[in-house]
Amino acid sequence: MDLETKLQNAIDEIDQLENRLCRNNLRIINFPEDIEKYNMTTYLVSRIAAKFAIQLEESDIESAHRIRRKDKAATFPRMTVFKLHHFQKKVEILKALRSAAELCIQDRTVRIVPDLSSRLRKHRGAFRPLRNQLDKIGIKSQVRHPATLWIWDGNYLRQFETPQEATESLKSKYPDIV
Repeated sequence: MDLETKLQNAIDEIDQLENRLCRNNLRIINFPEDIEKYNMTTYLVSRIAAKFAIQLEESDIESAHRIRRKDKAATFPRMTVFKLHHFQKKVEILKALRSAAELCIQDRTVRIVPDLSSRLRKHRGAFRPLRNQLDKIGIKSQVRHPATLWIWDGNYLRQFETPQEATESLKSKYPDIV
């Protein structure tokens, strides 16, 4: 095994370990900064439990914290990560999010998403331009874990590992895809 292969295997293993470590985490995007004066865990529990009608208690959350230092020049709030004690509670919250209306806190639309490694987020994000094009022409798509694009094409389901593979496969049937 050559050095490049060993290095790539080590990078893949580190990424896998990082994602496993984040398994019970949820990331909150656009969560207002001035909430810090309250106990963040208490505030999260009260808002999430009330909005989505799920059984959530402070003891279900192991920790909650902001990512990065506060920047006075920033125009958007820092992300918040909270770690749950049980994976089932994370799944319950994510299911409730799919079926409910958006969560607003202090006139801000807040998104709650799974916490993933930066490498995996980048890999999943590579599908975004293609998914936008598919949405415009009315084709349902979804990125499933870890980073596989699923497309409902007529009556059957197709899956792709890379945006390039999906684009090449779909170009003949849908010429609007670039």
